[in-house]
Amino acid sequence: MSFYTPLRSTDGRTQIRLCSLLPASFESPLRCHIEPVNFDPTLKFEALSYTWGDRSALLPIEANNNEILVTQNLATALTYLRKSSEARYLWIDAICINQNDPDERSTQVAMMGDIYRAATRVISWLRIDDPPFYTFLEIRHAILLFEHIRMLKDHAPFQAYLEGDGPQTPYPEFEKHKWTLNDCLYSLQFLIGEREEEKPEYWQRTWIIQEVASAKDLIIQSGPYTITEKQIDLVTEFISSPKIARLMDGRYEQRKSRAHFQADRFIPISIYRSLLYPDEEDREKRTARIRGPAKILSLLRHNRSRFCADDRDKVYAILGLSDLRNSTHPGTTIDYNKSVQEVYVGIVQAIIDSSSSFEVLCSANLAETTAMPGLPSWVPNWATQKSPDTCERPVSYNHQGATGTIPPEYSFWTDGKDHILSATGFCFGSVLDLNDPFVKLGANVTESDEKARLPDYSTLCSQLSQAYKDMTTFLHPKVLSADLFQHTCSLGLLRSDLDDSFQSLRDVLERSTAPDDMKKPIDSSGSRFRLKLMASNLNGQCMFALRQTPLRESADFVGGEIGIAPPGVVQKDDLVCLIFGCNAPLILRPVENKFVVVCAAYVHNLMDGRAMTHLEEGLFEQRKFDLGGRVSPHSLKKDSGKISHRMTKKSKRHISSRGITRRTRKGGAEKYKDGAEKHKGSSEKQTKEERVKQYGYGRIDRNKIRYAQLRRRQLDYLDSVSG
Repeated sequence: MSFYTPLRSTDGRTQIRLCSLLPASFESPLRCHIEPVNFDPTLKFEALSYTWGDRSALLPIEANNNEILVTQNLATALTYLRKSSEARYLWIDAICINQNDPDERSTQVAMMGDIYRAATRVISWLRIDDPPFYTFLEIRHAILLFEHIRMLKDHAPFQAYLEGDGPQTPYPEFEKHKWTLNDCLYSLQFLIGEREEEKPEYWQRTWIIQEVASAKDLIIQSGPYTITEKQIDLVTEFISSPKIARLMDGRYEQRKSRAHFQADRFIPISIYRSLLYPDEEDREKRTARIRGPAKILSLLRHNRSRFCADDRDKVYAILGLSDLRNSTHPGTTIDYNKSVQEVYVGIVQAIIDSSSSFEVLCSANLAETTAMPGLPSWVPNWATQKSPDTCERPVSYNHQGATGTIPPEYSFWTDGKDHILSATGFCFGSVLDLNDPFVKLGANVTESDEKARLPDYSTLCSQLSQAYKDMTTFLHPKVLSADLFQHTCSLGLLRSDLDDSFQSLRDVLERSTAPDDMKKPIDSSGSRFRLKLMASNLNGQCMFALRQTPLRESADFVGGEIGIAPPGVVQKDDLVCLIFGCNAPLILRPVENKFVVVCAAYVHNLMDGRAMTHLEEGLFEQRKFDLGGRVSPHSLKKDSGKISHRMTKKSKRHISSRGITRRTRKGGAEKYKDGAEKHKGSSEKQTKEERVKQYGYGRIDRNKIRYAQLRRRQLDYLDSVSG
């Protein structure tokens, strides 16, 4: 393309290109002018944040009197963004960066955080239609929400009902007002990507994290409709009052609990985060959008639930937003000439050097690292897709710092073929035996009734009871305390500082270890979210019994020890070790003269530095561990592949250069084009291929299709009652 002349750097300023979108009527062909300018924070331009979409379905536009091809989604966005009487200056990555020049791409990508911070406004383009969802209709109803809240704030009967004490008789229009508020809140949640199960494709993209969090000002747009941050702040201010709980049908506390546990997660925009700050002095904390910088490790973990075309972008896409954005460490240099393995090794070394902590090692998993040849076992495979509810799940919810405040002692070196991390710590014991998985739940997600889709807690307690018996058998003659078993299963949730709200978990776990004839039916009402959280944390996980070191055995400790680890990777005789500077115990496997990092584990009596006193008493021997080495994927247990597939097939989608690729059970791949057609309804007689073409989804999820049909009826009804 003739207008892609090399960009220059003069006087410490690097050039960027801006797109001048030329004015015209809505139906006119798209014309623009792309020219290089010296990057200056005083430049007046807007930055577009969007998904490229299907790169095989391209449309022509005119740029600098040349015809260029852009994706259909970009062409649609430009059509709606174009003004009729004046040019609009935009920065758009697809056409402002020469994507065929890796050196320019590296330089410009390194500047993207600064570019989005300098833009006067960032436009989050959500598409017109995002099958099977109705983005265009949802944004209309989100706008209705803002009007509805303004009306309620001045509605005398509503305010009187809200301010009243004790049981009250609702005013005549109360039910209609409540239904409209909750349904429109759902629409806004969907549009800002806060609903984990129903997200527009835009919010599943890796790059949007940096683009949204870096913005001075943000608008969300679909077609001609826009949502501003002031409108979102109107909602957060309104729902932050505990009095609004009367409008949420008992879901206020559930949403507050969810917000509490997601407080440490990186959620770009959240309206329910405001529930944690009801007091007036905390008003500034109610802002819906997170602004950078953020800890890079948190961003990397969060990024595993998102998709990108290039696995290196799992790191590069968030560097400009992270606390390492100004780092001079070699591992933070953006260079598309590096391999994926080099990028991942470099960023982990940078994290360890800058934080003086081994917390990043807790994200390593042997099943994931062996999937990328050449990746050391101590380096997490950031390209592994995880579901949103597991990508940021901590090893422990309430206990960290397994080695106290002792800093790490380490060095990096290579043995000619492998990157080695030498670290200091001690071995607590080894895996005596294991139950993998010790809990295996199923839920009938096709049921329309919400309660029917919840895990069967009677089954959960039955399986926990069996797991307790198994661990007791493994540890005999040592005694496994029921209290230790309960705390281990809760992953630190029991006796947390949430006003004793997790007492219900203790009640459930006490029943699981009680004699069968003493069990009672479980009432999950009022604690549904907490029980669901515990069930999701335990489902499919591995529980193991520990064989303690001879020195500790000689001290005549009578209590048995157990732990919980990810599925499919732990084997008998693996070592349970504490590495100084690491937040949790690590499972290590001796291979030749090195130690392979298997995974992190939760061992209740090793958390919060409890084992360090035993080290001081001489019950453990401090030593150096050379972490590295490799194992064949075939050395993992035969059934681990089934467990891993069952746990992650929902999220094993990757964006390829020609659309969405899904890995299949047989190891092959299926490609589907990005959905560009309008949603046309569904038919039970449709073939799988027809539904793929219609909905544009890599995974045909019958429940999502049914959701879309039901949601359309709800939106149509809301249209009718709102006039």
